[in-house]
Amino acid sequence: TPQTVNLTTAEVDLLGEGTVNIEATQTDGVGNLHAGGPATKTFVIDTIVPEVVSITDDQSGIAFDDANTVAYTLTFTEGVQKIDANDLTVAGATIDSVVHTAGSNTATVNVTVTDDSTANVSITAKKSIVDMAGNPMVQAVVDTSQTVDTRNPSTDGAPKVSDVLITDTDD
Repeated sequence: TPQTVNLTTAEVDLLGEGTVNIEATQTDGVGNLHAGGPATKTFVIDTIVPEVVSITDDQSGIAFDDANTVAYTLTFTEGVQKIDANDLTVAGATIDSVVHTAGSNTATVNVTVTDDSTANVSITAKKSIVDMAGNPMVQAVVDTSQTVDTRNPSTDGAPKVSDVLITDTDD
């Protein structure tokens, strides 16, 4: 009859990370080897947590009114399960879309910067992001490198025409 084999943590550690191939044969109570080839099974051990390698944006300068959308590329150390806006925190902008395919190690996050702001955009990858084996990120990663200036010029507080004296040196 089928038997279950339980491995201790130490035994699993000895197997290491990656693909494990198991071959099993059995003998009956009097020493007869079972008929046919050994039973085989393959599985993968993955205890390594994903990490964010980089968060980069597509803006070379300051995000402003005429260039107020920013595309961030998140790169992970390994493929991760499908991520969406709930796996990210963005300050200074609103998330327009998250483009990611489960198993891919890159994701694109498109945002629109907040109007009338000079606060840098900040994007945080949350610990809810997990790799394909279900290992969660241990540490959230933040990028605040995108400078923003969507504040429009204003005349508030500027002198009025009646407050200004214009003179010249000619008679």
